[in-house]
Amino acid sequence: MDTRNIIANLRGLARLKIAEGVTKAAANKLEELQRLIDDTTNDHYVDALDFYSERCRELEDELEKSKTTKPIINKSEFCRILTRLKENEDFIDEINDVLRNFGRDSYIFSTGLEDTIVRLLESIFSDTDQWISYWVWEKGFGDNYEDGDAVDENGDIIHIKTAEELYDFLIKNKREAND
Repeated sequence: MDTRNIIANLRGLARLKIAEGVTKAAANKLEELQRLIDDTTNDHYVDALDFYSERCRELEDELEKSKTTKPIINKSEFCRILTRLKENEDFIDEINDVLRNFGRDSYIFSTGLEDTIVRLLESIFSDTDQWISYWVWEKGFGDNYEDGDAVDENGDIIHIKTAEELYDFLIKNKREAND
């Protein structure tokens, strides 16, 4: 295979990586490489090939990193899910209060889907320490959380009163675990 075919194949690989979701920084690197190769003369193809090969490896590394740190769901979707879970829990509690007020011995239980959703979120965020469960079940969706209830390994207070703060904390943990 001649140098031009190799470069064409590398360009195709780089385009594929961008299509798979490489970050903007990696896309900018690809554009830089494209300009370099377009500007080279035939005598410089070998140097350009070496340079381009190195940059393609960097793109692959960037893609791998983005796969492990980029969340499947964004912050607003995460918060929306937790808000809907809380609304469901509140609704069930209200129905049970009404039943008690009318002297009924009945009690409505949740379907168990809530726990499944929490476990799914923990899986998505690689939350092996079960911070989401802690925040939802033990701290009542953050309503019962006070600063100082949880501290990190350095003794610093973990701020997870809101779903937004919990999301940020989980993303930070996921990034640190991948570094």
